[in-house]
Amino acid sequence: MTTSLYNRKDTREYLAAQLSTAITGAQAVYDHQPADIGGGSPVITVHSDGTEAHFGGDGYNPHAFYFWISIYVLRIDPGTAWEEAGAEDILDTIEHDVREWIVNHAGPTYNATPVKVWDTLIPEPGAVSEAGYLVIGKEQYRTERFRVVAMIKD
Repeated sequence: MTTSLYNRKDTREYLAAQLSTAITGAQAVYDHQPADIGGGSPVITVHSDGTEAHFGGDGYNPHAFYFWISIYVLRIDPGTAWEEAGAEDILDTIEHDVREWIVNHAGPTYNATPVKVWDTLIPEPGAVSEAGYLVIGKEQYRTERFRVVAMIKD
């Protein structure tokens, strides 16, 4: 008997595409961690962080795909009126909008193929997001990232 496994790539790409449509405050959403975000702000990235797989003899093979969702906001944006306080407000708004979207789309979901991309999508239970500052190129960003778990059951 051959077992067919779900592909984490399909889930990551689908999640990023959905966030790109839903989070209108983001200038860009990437389905990977780019080396340079080109001064863009605010930007969201979705990138893989591992798989937890269980293989049962009964053909029941649940998987948990882990992803980081990272948000980048220029600390000071010369193209707009915002400075540090504005960057903080934008970061909080984008973080809220992403988590709200996840809560509202937590149930079984299929892409257009149709291939199941998750049965349950949740922020990692008990985890605290990581916030900080990061310099990319010559730009300083206010950042936050948190892990989400996409669980798929056969």
